[in-house]
Amino acid sequence: MFQVTHLFHPLYGKEFEIIECRYGWEQERVWYYKQDGTVGTLPLTWTNLRPPDPYLDIEGEHSPFRVEDLLELSDLIKEIMK
Repeated sequence: MFQVTHLFHPLYGKEFEIIECRYGWEQERVWYYKQDGTVGTLPLTWTNLRPPDPYLDIEGEHSPFRVEDLLELSDLIKEIMK
């Protein structure tokens, strides 16, 4: 079982049965059974299955941003500013 931990996802807080975890669509993902019995997939980082990330937990406080996401945002902004 795993829980969706992404704050803005409509399934936030819900638990699902894991089918498997593997790399797909350029990131680690978890495949699971939806409530209607079909198969769904989510990025592993949107679940409680993600490995601990030292950048997310600074002095016991949880940061809403991941470093890799901020770097990607920075690259997008630079591209727009050209």
